[in-house]
Amino acid sequence: MKDLVGEELERFITLLRDGDNFEKGKAIEALVESPGKEVVERIVPLLQEKNTPVRMAVLDVLKRIGSVHLDGVIGMLEDENEDIRVYACEVLSFLRDPRSIPFIVRKSRDDVDNVRNAACMALGEFDDDRAVTALLDALKDEEWIAFSAILSLGRTKSPEAVPRILEFFKESGEELSGAACEVLVEYGDDAVLDELFDVLKGWDREKRSTYLKIILEKGDEGTFERLKEKIGDELYEHLLGSAAERRHRPVETVRMLTHFRMPETCGAILDIMKGMDPDEESYETVLDLFASLSEVWAQDVGGYMESDEANLLPVVRACKMTGVKVEEAALLRHFMAAPVEVKREIMMSIPAVVNGSGCSIIKEALRDTDGHIKGFAVDAVGSLGLTNLKEDIVRILREDFHDVRVKALKTLIRLDRVLALEMIAAFVERGSVDDKKVYLAATGLIDGQKNLPFITRLLNDGDEGVRRSTIGVLGNFVDDESYMGLLQNTLMGDEIPHEVLKVVKEKRLTRFKDRLVGIFTDDGRGMWTRYYALSALGAFEDPALFEIFVKGLGDDSGLITIGCIRALADLGDDRAMEHIRPYLTSSNDDIRSAAEMVVNRTQDA
Repeated sequence: MKDLVGEELERFITLLRDGDNFEKGKAIEALVESPGKEVVERIVPLLQEKNTPVRMAVLDVLKRIGSVHLDGVIGMLEDENEDIRVYACEVLSFLRDPRSIPFIVRKSRDDVDNVRNAACMALGEFDDDRAVTALLDALKDEEWIAFSAILSLGRTKSPEAVPRILEFFKESGEELSGAACEVLVEYGDDAVLDELFDVLKGWDREKRSTYLKIILEKGDEGTFERLKEKIGDELYEHLLGSAAERRHRPVETVRMLTHFRMPETCGAILDIMKGMDPDEESYETVLDLFASLSEVWAQDVGGYMESDEANLLPVVRACKMTGVKVEEAALLRHFMAAPVEVKREIMMSIPAVVNGSGCSIIKEALRDTDGHIKGFAVDAVGSLGLTNLKEDIVRILREDFHDVRVKALKTLIRLDRVLALEMIAAFVERGSVDDKKVYLAATGLIDGQKNLPFITRLLNDGDEGVRRSTIGVLGNFVDDESYMGLLQNTLMGDEIPHEVLKVVKEKRLTRFKDRLVGIFTDDGRGMWTRYYALSALGAFEDPALFEIFVKGLGDDSGLITIGCIRALADLGDDRAMEHIRPYLTSSNDDIRSAAEMVVNRTQDA
């Protein structure tokens, strides 16, 4: 693209300075796409603007096109405005052109302190001996500039800099020494780490603690292992102290603690978890790490549970994860005294964690007033095959919360299918509406032929809700011709429940295509009935329906028009677009949006 010059350039300069965010963005892209010497020279003065977004926009452009006029950017280092000299250092550090090094070096030695500091930060981006030498010289500057020089030397990873950085680590005040420690750790060199650790060992415990924190935050797994070899016991005490204070980064602390596989570690991790929200992602990670120590805590799992009620939840969950068993008597004792959340966890986990039948705990849970606890207990009866608790299951099946009753019926089917079928027959023949819906929720555990008489009867039930729920169940048995006959009979009625159309769509029962076409094209039927029939036809993706959908575009109902637009698009027929495009200008917002979405999707494909 040709260079921007004259009035056109001035227009974009004005937008960069005075435009809104959108206009600034357009100006930036235009200037970047037409880089040139004049562009660089014209935008540099804007760095003196008081408006921060303007200055940031200019920096963005210079970082992207400054290399086309490097001399112009280097020239900024001699500007009388101190801020521009600082910005020049920032841009040159981004461009990383070695030709700029001598000029940045001069600024690191001979300018006001802000510019010297910016120059030091910039030199850290160059892998060049001249930059390293200048940074080593800058270590003699004011403390805050020396601080920047240390960090920049760390970015160069120059071996030549290590002795001087070590000097700062050993002899400087806490701020410079800490920066030097951080940089030396990030070198990742074993010899450097060993020398660092040797110095550390000579300091008192309180001073070492500060530096251990830096090393653990900046180092990697190898750094940790090397430190463990050097000062293992003290490192462990430091980690325990960090855990006790519940500092941030609990995952990192726990991960390092797990290298010390001993009971104290397990207790410390449980203490950390007390201060964490069980719903946060990091909690699960810490729980996984605790579980990984199961060979340590499993030997005294009861002791960990007894020591603090707050330990119950993580210990039970960890037992479930690792297969560690808890004696039934101990688990019952904890269950009886535990808060609701822990009771729920115990009941969800009991088949995996109890050493025993679990019957005594489950029997108590079956009497609990909390529906979740009772429901989990019912599930456990079925999972463990506790036939001695069958009477409790029957009691709950007769009267309880709907969801718990459904669980009870499913469990009874597992324990005693004959009795379950007898109770189902009673529910269907003379039961309440909820009795019948409890049965319908459990039909998946009974084969189609045993369900058939019950389903047939409920299709004619006096309650509309029961009839609709029964139709929904038909879709689970579409491989059985008896059920297909029930579906067909329902479709042929004068009043067609929407549920049957949803079943046909979900199962893509194309054998009913002609009937659905008849329903859809019958203007005398309700709009929603026609729409659900259309939706099912669209799911078939049958090219033979093309003309049906085209004709439906002109329907009086906007909903039908939208459904036809989508159905035509799903056919993958190139002819569809010529019928859909006219609706891009529809006065109906919903129709227009549907057409736009379909057209855009086709263009992106």
